Amino acid sequence: TTTTTTTTSLDGGLSLTTTTTSVSDGAVGAGVTKSPHADPELAAEWYPVGPKKVATSICVCGGVEITAKNPIFSAFCHCQACNRVHASAVYQVCYSLTSNIDATTGKLNEGQGGDTDVTVVKGADLLKVVTGGPGYPNYPQFEDHPLCGGVGRMFCRECGVTMINPIMVKAGTEFNPGEAPYPIFGVFPGAFTSKMSEMAQEFQPTGHANCALSNVDTSRIHDGLPKYAHTFGQELLHS
Repeated sequence: TTTTTTTTSLDGGLSLTTTTTSVSDGAVGAGVTKSPHADPELAAEWYPVGPKKVATSICVCGGVEITAKNPIFSAFCHCQACNRVHASAVYQVCYSLTSNIDATTGKLNEGQGGDTDVTVVKGADLLKVVTGGPGYPNYPQFEDHPLCGGVGRMFCRECGVTMINPIMVKAGTEFNPGEAPYPIFGVFPGAFTSKMSEMAQEFQPTGHANCALSNVDTSRIHDGLPKYAHTFGQELLHS
């Protein structure tokens, strides 16, 4: 088994650090069975790749439409807050670096010129921030999160579909060892108009986070992807 830590350089001197674990073909040939939680070939069967480089998300009422491209990573999350906000035992998110939404206010960023990775095409005025409260099990407010700040998830105020997650990655953390926070913007394949098998490799999931908090037995999810106990890219729950 090989564990690899990768640091990806982002624009503006920023970086994203992740860790992946895999089993070599040589080990398999020596009589060691590949783990269903560290098998790229199995993952490729579960999550086939298509040609589409741009995803379109719409809500149920059609009031909000978002396009997304160039995700820097994609993963499943099993934490209790995500379960509740998405009314689902597990969900997938794809994060990109730029948007026409301000991650600190949730409003259209009038100063953001040119093309952006995540673009609210229509319905920005319908997007409402998911505020904290007694039903938010992780932290009283999103800003209390040790890794992330910003406005967090936003939903369509007309039909209730969660559409975008503008967050600020806090400085001095394992995700961002730099001195300044930076924004990333999440969109959710559950709202895509295309099947995931039609989407390009960069949209496909690369792991499961917060498996120790999951409502399901993640040891039985044999999709070839790593299952992290908590933070993505850190301690593995299953090997």
